[in-house]
Amino acid sequence: MPEEPEPHRARPRDDLTLRDFLAVDRTVLANERTFLAYVRTALAFLVVGFSFIKFFAYPLVAGAGYGLVVVAAVFLVLGVKRFLVMKNQIRAEQGQESSRDV
Repeated sequence: MPEEPEPHRARPRDDLTLRDFLAVDRTVLANERTFLAYVRTALAFLVVGFSFIKFFAYPLVAGAGYGLVVVAAVFLVLGVKRFLVMKNQIRAEQGQESSRDV
C-alpha cells in the first residue's frame, strides 16, 4: 500500500482552505514572536553585562560583564539565523521562492 502524501502537499496551492491560510499566518507570527524573544533576551544580557562593567570595580564582576556582552551577541546571532531559516522554510512550504531579506 503506497504512503499517502502529507495533506498540505497533496493539494494545489489554489485549493487551500481558509484554515490552511490561517495556519500559515499563525506559523509566521510564531516565528516572529520567537525572534523577538531572542532579541529581548540578548538585550537583557547586554544591559546586565554593561551594568556589571560600569558599576562594579571588581575585576571578576567586570569579567563576568564582558562575558555577558559576548553571550548577548551570540543570542542575537542565533536568533537572526533561526528566524531566517524558519522564514525560508515557511516560504518553501508555501511554494514561494525564498529570499534572504528580514
